[in-house]
Amino acid sequence: MSVSDYKPLFNRRYLYWLMWIVAIAIVLLNIPTAEKEDAGFTFYYLQEADLYGMQTPASDTVQMEWLLQLPPAFNREQRLLHAELQAKLQQIEADWLIRYNALSGHWEKIQRAETLGLRWRGNVSLSPERLQELSDELAESFQSQSIQDERWYAQAAAHIHLDLQSPENRLLAELGNWLQPAWQDQDLQWLRLYSAAERPAAAEALPAPQTHSTPHTLAPHSGEMQGYQNQRWWLIAWPLATHPSPQELALSRLAASRLQRYLEQETEIQHYRLLWQPNQRQGYLALILSLPESSDLSTEEWLEQLRHKIADSRLDEHSARLGGLEEATAARQALELTARFRWSLDSYPLFQDTLRTHSSDEIQAWLEALLTTPAAVHWVLNPY
Repeated sequence: MSVSDYKPLFNRRYLYWLMWIVAIAIVLLNIPTAEKEDAGFTFYYLQEADLYGMQTPASDTVQMEWLLQLPPAFNREQRLLHAELQAKLQQIEADWLIRYNALSGHWEKIQRAETLGLRWRGNVSLSPERLQELSDELAESFQSQSIQDERWYAQAAAHIHLDLQSPENRLLAELGNWLQPAWQDQDLQWLRLYSAAERPAAAEALPAPQTHSTPHTLAPHSGEMQGYQNQRWWLIAWPLATHPSPQELALSRLAASRLQRYLEQETEIQHYRLLWQPNQRQGYLALILSLPESSDLSTEEWLEQLRHKIADSRLDEHSARLGGLEEATAARQALELTARFRWSLDSYPLFQDTLRTHSSDEIQAWLEALLTTPAAVHWVLNPY
């Protein structure tokens, strides 16, 4: 091809407009998720059905969720409870698919770490009376539904027994033993979340009643045991506030995220797992880790070293890597968080504001206080 035949693929005018398009796209993509998803959404409380609702004017979809709040599935008793409730839920879901076919919607079960429930999604609004009837029937179904198959129980127990033999799960079982009293004296609680374009006439914009139960005072739980692994394993856990304010919850979340990043940089750690789980019965921040055989540090010495490293480290990298965490929670997740902690309906923006405008000094102080507080749970798993 001669020089005169050459035509550039991108001329200057094309590149000029391409530059503007890219710039506009970058601005649009950086609009906070909450502003895009939560626009026009309004939270309310329906006292007669004890549910939290969200008005969604821009959507024709109606959604109802019944969420059963469970204890953690760490020890044998807790794992067996989870397995039994999951089996019940499977039976109830199959039954309701037939019984409530007239609702012409979609039913699906919800299974998360400490939550179990049902979700219905359709395009027909449900009256407060209908919502209350369904809620009562679901709760009754869980109470009356029973699993009579002894073979099922034997298989579930055997599977749980084998699963509890790993070093990590043996330590988690001790964490479950510590948390157990917080769940023994109370019935499991349901959260009811409803969203629709129309808002029930009886809905309240006022804060929901604060019905916090008195938290259990859990005694310190510590000890040592032996296993066939090659390394020493530790379990260290601290309690979180049972009824945190939005600002307290956001700050603890940020601090846990920062702690995890420091653990990722610790070359001496062969394995670790960080658990941050707020809960209105008893929340916790737990750390399970293993160190090489050559390490002779005690738990207290290792925590002291970690505290000094965090205090002496630079904060610039941490602040730069918090972008993903600062993204707003989706609107329905915000509604669940509000209902779970019985926050007033206008409290969630406080949670978001703390995530966005947090001070590194505040996070530093939170971690400093945590790491200098004696752990409520401290177990050591030594090799034989």
